[in-house]
This record gives sequence, C-alpha cells and structure tokens, in this order.
Amino acid sequence: MSENRKSLWMRDIDFSKMRGVLRLISEHDGQLQAKDLESLGIKTGIFVRRSGRPFSHTTMYHYRKVMEHLNLVRVEKQRYFLEGSSELAKLVWREEYRQELSPEQKEFFADVILRNADCQRHFFSIFSLKQDTFKSIHQFRTEASHIVAQTAEKGAVVLKNPKTAASIVLDTNDKLQAIFWGVRLWALDLELTDELFVYPEGRLIFPVLAKGSVEVSQIIDRLLRELQPGDPWATFGMPDITRRFALSLRLSTTELHDAIRMLRNRFPQFVDFIPTSESFINIRTPFWKQDNVIFKGYIKDSQGRFISHVRLHREIWEKYAAKEVR
Repeated sequence: MSENRKSLWMRDIDFSKMRGVLRLISEHDGQLQAKDLESLGIKTGIFVRRSGRPFSHTTMYHYRKVMEHLNLVRVEKQRYFLEGSSELAKLVWREEYRQELSPEQKEFFADVILRNADCQRHFFSIFSLKQDTFKSIHQFRTEASHIVAQTAEKGAVVLKNPKTAASIVLDTNDKLQAIFWGVRLWALDLELTDELFVYPEGRLIFPVLAKGSVEVSQIIDRLLRELQPGDPWATFGMPDITRRFALSLRLSTTELHDAIRMLRNRFPQFVDFIPTSESFINIRTPFWKQDNVIFKGYIKDSQGRFISHVRLHREIWEKYAAKEVR
C-alpha cells in the first residue's frame, strides 16, 4: 500500500457517536480489545443506526481507525487506552451517550482534525492563500479562503482555490471517500465550514467564524449599508445575498438567514419575502449524492416556503438606520 493511500484513512463518521466510544474507552481504560469495544458499542446504542440495526464491522473499524489516527486513543497489546490530555477525558464525560455535541466539544474536535497532518495535506491546505498549514482554528476561520468543488470526468471531483488556482483532484475511490465524504463532512459537521451551491461556480466551501462571533445587529448593519435602494421597493435575489454576505462575513447560512428573518419580523411593512416552489429549486446537482446544499441559498419562512427574493422598501434605510435596528 502506498504512503499516499495510507494517509487516506478518513471516513464519514458521527463525532457525537465517536465521543460515546471515547467515553466507553475511558470507562474501561486498557481493558477493551476491538471486539469488546464493538460489542459494548452496540449494547449501549452507540454503534446502532436509527433503524435499530447495528453498524457493520467495516463501519466500526473506521471509527476505531479514525480515533487512532487523530491520536485520541492508543492501542497497546490490542487494548484501547484514552490518549492525550485530561481535557479530552473531561469532554467525553460531560454529556450522555446520545446527546448532540456541545459547542465546546465541536471546537475541541475541530482543533484535532485541523492540526492533523493528513487532514491538512489532503483538505485544509487547499484553503490557504499562502500555501501553508494552518496553526489554529482561529487562523483558519479568519484567514482561509473559500474553495470550489466541481465534478470532472469519470465521477472525479476537483477541489480548487479560485484565488490561488491550487487544486486537488479526487479521482480514486479512496480519495473521494476520505476527503470528499470524510474530512470535508467533518469540517461541515463541526462548524468549521459551511457550504453553498451557486451557479455556475459549483459547490462553495467556505470557513465560518464560531457561532455568535458576529452580532445580529452587525449583520443587519452590513446588509443595510451595502444593499442600496433604487425605486421605493428594491428586490434582491436571496442566493445572491447569501453568497455575498455569508462568504464576506464568514457566517453560516443559518446565522445570516436568521438575521434576515429577524429583520422582517421586526419591520414587516418594509421587508417582503417572495417565495418560490421547491420543485423549481430542486434540480439535479452534479454530485452523485444529492444533498440539501442546493437549498442553502434560500431562506425558509414561517410557513416552510423557500424564499427566492427579498424586497426592501427604501424607508428601512431612511427611518431605520442600521443602529436603530438593534
């Protein structure tokens, strides 16, 4: 096996489930072999699907290998020990097995994957404007560029940095599983990145600040400052707004849309939502697994409709200056 292939160990796993496995190892430190860990994981409901069916041995193998490669556990004489600092031990004990990850736990695991040499080499390095490694989550969140994922021939996917022209071609199953369906999804789930599908660019993958880093008032200030009125009512495409402000403010699409919904709820006489049909949006994406990225440019209103355009009355600028929206 080549060195390059050995470094492609990343797979699509649920970090909240991995936290549960780490807790089992902590509870039985140095006592469990692989078969014991898998059996106990099934018994406690960690290695079980929503349908109630247990994970396959291959899936459980991937969980074990991910923990090992991320240096969260070590294996001695075929037995598992919790590795690293007391911080990890504290984190895995804070929630029950089936609870969602806390923001603190997401940040911890995000830091772990960002600092991993294989994850840097195969994924995070492409975000760099200086073709260098990222030293911290803060540096990645504040300095990383966005990248674009596009399909290529024979099912390959190309990750490209539009600012540096650097690219990574995912043209083997190992690369696709480890990078596109592995570490890419980790970064998304751990809220290091968000994604947006934009025509004709493709899937944009961009760094985001930690949730709450930008106050709602600051988001609205920026929106009202940059979206200039024309006639009494000015109409703006929601996908265009999402791309422009999510990337420039380094916000998740959810945070940006929440701010716009708040603005409308507070000033319904000056903000109008124009809905579109789901079937109009739901065209086939150029990826083999279609997902909800195609919808992330659109706000959902209180009735569950997708909003394609926002109309703003110019009085929202004249009577409600940005600082009055707080």
